[in-house]
Amino acid sequence: MKTNVEIQYAFNNITSDEIERRVKDDLKENGVKLSNIETLNIYYKLDEHAIYYVAEMKDKKIIGTGNTPLYIYS
Repeated sequence: MKTNVEIQYAFNNITSDEIERRVKDDLKENGVKLSNIETLNIYYKLDEHAIYYVAEMKDKKIIGTGNTPLYIYS
C-alpha cells in the first residue's frame, strides 16, 4: 500500500514527500552525505510556510536549520 499525505493550508498544497525531498536536497547542497545521518526530524510550520529540520549524524554531530528555515511558496 502506498500512502500519500498532502498538506493544504491558505490555498497552498505540499506533500510530505516534497517536504522530505527539499530537506534532503538542502542537506546535500551543504555537503552532508545522507548515509551518514542516524535520525532526521522535520518540522513544518504551516502559518510560516517554513520547514525546520534537525539531523543527528552517526558520529553524534547535530546539523539543522537553526533559526533559518527553508521556506515554501507554491
